[in-house]
Amino acid sequence: MFTKGYTLSAVREPCSIIPDNPHVQRLVENFHRQGKVIGAVCHGPAALVNVYLEGSTPFLSGRRITGFSNSEELLLMSDAENLFPFLLQSKLQDLGAEYSEGPKYLEHVVQDQNLLTGQNPWSVWALAEAMVRELGVEPRQRPVTRQERAVELLGRYESFGNLKARQKLSMSIAKGQILPDRQLIAMHSVVALMELKIGKAIDLLSLAKQIKNTTNSKGRVAE
Repeated sequence: MFTKGYTLSAVREPCSIIPDNPHVQRLVENFHRQGKVIGAVCHGPAALVNVYLEGSTPFLSGRRITGFSNSEELLLMSDAENLFPFLLQSKLQDLGAEYSEGPKYLEHVVQDQNLLTGQNPWSVWALAEAMVRELGVEPRQRPVTRQERAVELLGRYESFGNLKARQKLSMSIAKGQILPDRQLIAMHSVVALMELKIGKAIDLLSLAKQIKNTTNSKGRVAE
């Protein structure tokens, strides 16, 4: 079997393990040399920070990339800089990468030739489908998850505000689509409170309540 693509996915701890793994470094170098697809999501790009081309040029130098942002990291762990060898965003930028930051804990995917990266776990679906397309295959139709619906709704809120988000939700309800995961919406409300964005927190709680109050008469899931 010939592998045409490779995805790196990691939580925080591997930031102190994977970067120095010579097997991962050689794998990335070989995939890059052969023009194969390389994907990384969340803390996964940490595996790329010690990869060098021809011995001296950082693999990430000049590359457009994303990964778990400093703002996402520090909001969850204010002492992250003292607990881990580096903050991922800072490390990527130190190596000359052009870091692209999207909204906190929402979908954000960046492609630079054969390198595709996702900012956080909520970017997994879009990254996977982007990688499949880069391999020359159109992704199969599949059921959209409640989490994806929630990410879509939250993205609409971030881009266009509360009114547009409520309109999108009402349209989804009218069409009988699967409802967004209200727990994920509520989690983002908590994040807003942590950032002292009270109005945003109230808006998101209102969306979560609308989802909860929607009847299940057509088999839609409101939990």
